[in-house]
Amino acid sequence: MPSYLAFRISYQSKTNVLYSEIGIAFPYALTGEKKEWKTFKAVWDTGATNSVISNNVISKLSLVPTGKTDVRTAAGTVEKNTFIVDIRLPNTIAFKDLMVTDGDLGSQFDVLVGMDIISSGDFSISNTSNNTIFTFCYPPLPKPHNIDLLKITDGLNKKVLTKAMKNIKKRNRRKRKK
Repeated sequence: MPSYLAFRISYQSKTNVLYSEIGIAFPYALTGEKKEWKTFKAVWDTGATNSVISNNVISKLSLVPTGKTDVRTAAGTVEKNTFIVDIRLPNTIAFKDLMVTDGDLGSQFDVLVGMDIISSGDFSISNTSNNTIFTFCYPPLPKPHNIDLLKITDGLNKKVLTKAMKNIKKRNRRKRKK
């Protein structure tokens, strides 16, 4: 049975940008030396197929390109350098020897976590009481623990409907007694 790791990040208000701190290291397989993790701010993007690192990450880790690949963006297809890194998410969830590309992520973020990582686990976003919470679990949870919002809402709606029907029946009984 696999060991499950998960984390939760709560924001103080509703947000449309999910972010966290993550660690990145030069892969042990390439150095044979003890890993030195550096922390960077990452944006989580379900619209991105693969993960991306900034020039700041490349510089701080002294990374050397391992090749080139074509990347499709909103502006078209561009050729980007590829790099091999290890990525550690909150709660020590680690991905080894991950191929990433370089990219301009603006001044706020140094890493873009794409679907190559997100789709490897269970990812959930909730906006209860106008506060955004996102959670990630790796590996994915087995049935019946997987997240099924349709099943949950059907159950909640059934409870609401049952309660409403009971209230209607009570009202009708009171009317008949009068």
